[in-house]
Amino acid sequence: MKPFKAYDPGFVHVDVKYLPQMPDEDHRQYLFAAIDRATRWVYGELLQDKSAASAGGFLTRLIDKAPFTITKVLTNNGKEIYRPLLCHRPAPAHGCPRV
Repeated sequence: MKPFKAYDPGFVHVDVKYLPQMPDEDHRQYLFAAIDRATRWVYGELLQDKSAASAGGFLTRLIDKAPFTITKVLTNNGKEIYRPLLCHRPAPAHGCPRV
């Protein structure tokens, strides 16, 4: 069995999970979560939708709050995270936030 590869802080796995709508809620929420591979530092937010604008805001706040420089982001290539990472400048018609 191979040992796990050691990582420096800054390699962050980001994922989005939809949460079931609870009986007392009028809509479902989405859990945006980021976990650093080296330190296991976790950042999460509950958001109302998983749009590119919401994901871009999450990524901006993640970068601001992380106690290290984020050097790599691993995703499952879900469009809600992948698209804001690819946007180089705002394009309101396409919903690309600047990150």
